[in-house]
Amino acid sequence: MRCSVCGSANVNVETQQTSSYSYKKGIFGAFLIGPLGAIAGIGGKRKTDKQYHCMACGRHGDYSQVVMNANDEFEISSAFQRNDVAKLNILKKKYRNIEWTPPIVFTPIYSSPVKGTPQSTIGQKPPLEEFEIHDGVLTKYHQYGSKSSVEIPQGVTSIGEGAFSNRKILRAVTIPYGIISIGKEAFLLCNNLTSITIPNSVTSIGESAFDCCRELTSVTIPYGVTFIEKRTFFGCNNLTSITIPNSVTSIGESAFKGCGKLTSITIPNGVTSIGESAFSGCTGIKSLFIPKSVTSIENNIIEGNELEELSVEEGNPNYRSEGNCLIRIADNTL
Repeated sequence: MRCSVCGSANVNVETQQTSSYSYKKGIFGAFLIGPLGAIAGIGGKRKTDKQYHCMACGRHGDYSQVVMNANDEFEISSAFQRNDVAKLNILKKKYRNIEWTPPIVFTPIYSSPVKGTPQSTIGQKPPLEEFEIHDGVLTKYHQYGSKSSVEIPQGVTSIGEGAFSNRKILRAVTIPYGIISIGKEAFLLCNNLTSITIPNSVTSIGESAFDCCRELTSVTIPYGVTFIEKRTFFGCNNLTSITIPNSVTSIGESAFKGCGKLTSITIPNGVTSIGESAFSGCTGIKSLFIPKSVTSIENNIIEGNELEELSVEEGNPNYRSEGNCLIRIADNTL
């Protein structure tokens, strides 16, 4: 329920009881049926009227003038997203004198089915997709129906934390050029995501961004990204190809852990640190080359792997390899 003037949902419903008290009705009742008719006519019938009071703009009015049903809320929200001026004008005529300043964000209101109530009377079906966008940040994607492919709208500059997380039906996402960051857990548990296009404008990919995207097969990390954060591609067990650009300087803890079908990975010359368990469980990787730029390697980076060849670039000040073993030069330990 929203105010029909300002669109605010901060509305109080007030009840007011009135009576149809009338001397004329009393006289007329007495004329027809005597004293009892006079009393009934004068006493009248009490009734309850609903009024609303908008706490935002102060408007008072009849309750029936303020009710904006779920269907219209969806229509308004969608029309703003599409910039459908014609549709907005129709809705403005329905809700006279409404003062809207785009973009108004309406929270979808759905009615739950009630036993014995026909489905068609309990609310409008939601749209197939709805993006919540605030100041260029896509904060939430609502998935309805069976649509599996999504193209993020132009004008978005950032994908917020958890924006697409746990969208089981989602299979393909196109990210337009102009987006500069993908937030923490943005696509976490998108189990059926097989394809994602990341443009070169992206310079930051957050922790666990693609965690447990089990059907993802290949990813190209754009040049400009400097950190592969903790668990970014954790559990992507169908990932067969990953391209890491020369701009990357750090590979975080468990970044590729459990990517069992990954057969090769190239660590760029420029990476300085590799986190714990970064490639643990990548059983498909048979060889690993560590460049001389890497000066910090945490424990168990290749735990559970069946490496046939491990080598460290000559000139690395901190590490060397011997018999497919990684040795720290400072204390000559594995």
